[in-house]
Amino acid sequence: TEKLKNYEITGLSDGYELVTADCSDTLHIKIYQKDDDAVMLMYYQVYDERKHIIENSGVMQCTWEPVSIRGIGADFYRYEDSTYANELFWIDERSNVAFQLSAYWDKDKMIKIAESIK
Repeated sequence: TEKLKNYEITGLSDGYELVTADCSDTLHIKIYQKDDDAVMLMYYQVYDERKHIIENSGVMQCTWEPVSIRGIGADFYRYEDSTYANELFWIDERSNVAFQLSAYWDKDKMIKIAESIK
């Protein structure tokens, strides 16, 4: 098993700090925070053909929209209940890494931030 590359969000405005980094060889979870605003970046190596499956159990109502991150197909989920963060999911097929970005931001800001991950 190859060790997972380290990715960072480079497009956050001044004042955001990495407050949590839980990293293993195959899964990284990072939380960046500024005052009462936070964003979570989770990414992991994809090893099988199932890729990433999102299941909406109906408990949380959300709206799905296909979007693009640097030309890669992605899924944006906006939750009707504002207590839940919006989600952006995509898989970089070149590196076989699945990404999840979670924040209380609109679609355009989340795409912009996702495109800054390096």
